[in-house]
Amino acid sequence: MLAASPFVDRPIGDEASARPLAEALAGRLGLGEPVLLRAAMNATYIAGDVVIRVGRTTVPGHVAYDLAEVLLSAGISVPAPASGHPVEHDGDLTATAWQRIPTVDGGADWRTVGEMVARLHALDPAAVGGYPVPPATSFPWWHFDAMLLRVEPFVDAADLDVLAAAAARVAGWEDSVAREAWVLCHGDVHPHNVVAGPDGPVIVDWDLLCIAPAAWDHAPLRSMVERWGGDPAWCADFAAGAALAGDDEPLVERLVEGRLLAATLMRVIAEGADRSDDSEASRRLRWWRRDPDAPYWSVV
Repeated sequence: MLAASPFVDRPIGDEASARPLAEALAGRLGLGEPVLLRAAMNATYIAGDVVIRVGRTTVPGHVAYDLAEVLLSAGISVPAPASGHPVEHDGDLTATAWQRIPTVDGGADWRTVGEMVARLHALDPAAVGGYPVPPATSFPWWHFDAMLLRVEPFVDAADLDVLAAAAARVAGWEDSVAREAWVLCHGDVHPHNVVAGPDGPVIVDWDLLCIAPAAWDHAPLRSMVERWGGDPAWCADFAAGAALAGDDEPLVERLVEGRLLAATLMRVIAEGADRSDDSEASRRLRWWRRDPDAPYWSVV
């Protein structure tokens, strides 16, 4: 459904608040103690052959299972819901359970990932039913004027000018493609959201499903290559599978800059004034200053 916010629009916060739901869901499935895999926007746990995700969802958790069935039917490999499709709730916290995908050596086949993303772009957004599908312009971290106001206390004037100049270059990207040409997009296709499974790559984390130009789904992987040290061959393979048109390239470049800007602003806000010269926010700002020795960024 068209919506104002994605499926998850806030971080989990204190992981301790998520654990009771994960434990309750693991107990219902007859599994052992869930082991925390990571905690960011969601808290993700492993319990036997099941992955449990706990997040602050904007709609009931069962719609995520409905989405998975739609995507699987369209030939898009995603984790299947765990047996019984169980859901646990506590206020706005929701826990869902998914079949765990065993990983294989060698990494993901990015051309196949691109082909699956092309199938996603061809889907009618109405096919996802009650799953929220906001326009990409609704994501608050892309509202750069507001974000710049929030970082102003934590950076010097020179850095603020550099970041504001980047925001000006990205501004208006949404007007480059007519709205009727916007498509269903995953919103965050990169190596941390693709599992190399025994039957081929599996795309995970559909929390940022949205409506956007097709180029929107090419920017995350490009960003990983640009600043997190990914393999450039991934991008070429993905673009070939997804049939990226040559005239989409200028928009992809603007969206890459926008993603890197958003990632920097969010990191500066997260660290605030209490950071050292080698903090992650400082590392990212060095790149915006065009420091030739600026290191690759870290995933935090």
